[in-house]
Amino acid sequence: MIEDDFDSRTVANMTVALEKVCGGLRDGQHHVVRARVAEAILACARDGRRSLGDLEEAGRRAVRLDSTGA
Repeated sequence: MIEDDFDSRTVANMTVALEKVCGGLRDGQHHVVRARVAEAILACARDGRRSLGDLEEAGRRAVRLDSTGA
């Protein structure tokens, strides 16, 4: 479980980042969109970048890459 891999602050930041990024998207409640954003946020946290700003940026980047096909 994610809670076993990260401290409570990081889990909270990841949750907030997911909600902020997806909440600003027209299709942000679709599972596929949320899963892509969540994967990017999780990878960011695993790389040691765990601030809310870093996690949000990773989520936004995943959406931008998806929309551009890159």
